[in-house]
Amino acid sequence: MKTHSNKRGAIELSMTTIIVVVIGVTLLTLGLTFVKNIMGGAEGISDEAFTEADRMIRDMMGSDEEFYISGITFDARPGERLTAGVGVRDYNNWTTLILTPEVTGGECSTDWILLPDSTLNTNPGDLTSVPFQILVPRGTPVGPTCFYTITATSANPSQVYGYKTIIVNLVSE
Repeated sequence: MKTHSNKRGAIELSMTTIIVVVIGVTLLTLGLTFVKNIMGGAEGISDEAFTEADRMIRDMMGSDEEFYISGITFDARPGERLTAGVGVRDYNNWTTLILTPEVTGGECSTDWILLPDSTLNTNPGDLTSVPFQILVPRGTPVGPTCFYTITATSANPSQVYGYKTIIVNLVSE
């Protein structure tokens, strides 16, 4: 009798193990699919936004301008991403320019200005554009205004090529 109940217990244990493994694999697959869909959607949005910013810079920047930002004033809601762009036309034959954001007024952070590539490799006379994003973290109090100066500096010799100040108004969600 004792051997019969041991076999039944072993079968019950192995069936429970199989069920747990199947449920675990199913949940893992569903979770990975969900994450893939979320990340794929976010990537498409940012690529589309960067393409739009590049087009806007090329359309709006005058032929005699050396440094351009697609917008001066931005209304930013906490948690929302805004996309803008910087355009540089290198007339001084520098091959590398470095973009740096700096807070020049307000209780803000340079972390709110997201530059995917702060180093621009330029060709003399060509227009080079780089999109950037403004992302104010969720929970940031609304009302204050932030002032940022974005500066383009040549890598060698280190000279300021151009700069523009932008205004970010923190508005309610």
